[in-house]
Amino acid sequence: MIDLTKVATVFIGRRGEHHYRNIEFDVSNLLEDKYSGASLNAIYKRPDGIAYPVVTNYVDGVLTWSPSATDTVLVSVGRLEIRVTDGDVVGKSVRVLTVVEDAFVDGIAEPPEPPAQEWLNQVLSALSALDVDEINSLLNLIYGLLNNNYDLLNTTHERLNDTYGLLTTAYDLVDDNYELLTTIHNRLEDNLHC
Repeated sequence: MIDLTKVATVFIGRRGEHHYRNIEFDVSNLLEDKYSGASLNAIYKRPDGIAYPVVTNYVDGVLTWSPSATDTVLVSVGRLEIRVTDGDVVGKSVRVLTVVEDAFVDGIAEPPEPPAQEWLNQVLSALSALDVDEINSLLNLIYGLLNNNYDLLNTTHERLNDTYGLLTTAYDLVDDNYELLTTIHNRLEDNLHC
C-alpha cells in the first residue's frame, strides 16, 4: 500500500496492460477525521502530458486504482495526484511518480476508449439513481431552515436595537446625575466660601 504522505514511485504496469494490477493508496491521512464525508478523485497525467480523472474504488481508508490500457499506452514516467474535496475545501496528495515499462507490441490487445467515458457513465448512473422527490423534500427543508435562520437574525437585530436604546437612555440618566452632582458640589463649595 502506498503512503501518500511520502514521495513515491509506483510501477503501474507494462505497455498495453488493462486492469491487470490493483494499486492501493492509504488516504486516511488525507481525509483525517474532519473530512470523512469528502469526495476523492485521482488525476493521472500520462507521459505525453494528457491529464484526466481515473476510475478508483474507495473502501475503509484505501483508494484502489486499476490502470487501464489507456493509462499504460506509453512507456515512460507519468504522475498521479489524489484530491480531497469537501465543499470549498480542496486538498492534494504528494505527486506519485508512475512508471510504465515496455512490453511486446503484438496487436492482440487494443486499448479501450479513454476512461473519461467510463467515469462519465458512472456519474450518470449515480445521478439516475437519485430520487427527485426526496431531493425536492430535502431542498424544501433546507429552504425552511434558511428562512427560520433569517427570522432569527431579524429578531436578534431588533433585540440589539432595543438594547442599544436602553443603553443610550441609561447613559443619558448617568450624565444627568453627573450634572446634578456637579451642580450640588459647586453650590456646597460656594456655601463654604461665603
